[in-house]
Amino acid sequence: TTIRGTGVLGAKDEIPLSFKIGGIIADITVDAGGGVSRGSVLARLDLREINALVAKAAAAVTKAERDSVRVARLYTDSVASLAQWQDVSTALTAARADLATATVNREFAV
Repeated sequence: TTIRGTGVLGAKDEIPLSFKIGGIIADITVDAGGGVSRGSVLARLDLREINALVAKAAAAVTKAERDSVRVARLYTDSVASLAQWQDVSTALTAARADLATATVNREFAV
């Protein structure tokens, strides 16, 4: 007896892969069906936009550091309020966190 059917065949151990962030794929370094080992680079995203975000976050940290120093001096001289000094300190912390996030995203673009 002959049995005919249609279907989709796939590898038993197939694993869907994705990047942590979205972007344009610049390079795929493996062929379909090719073997890979742990730590192998499979693909790279176009880093132009990602690097621009890292540069923007680094510039924000630099500005926040300048503002923090300036307001700290003004607070010491009783020209700036405690709230202003706390606000720039919070802005510096947020800017550093944004830079850390952008840097991690760049690392995961490969």
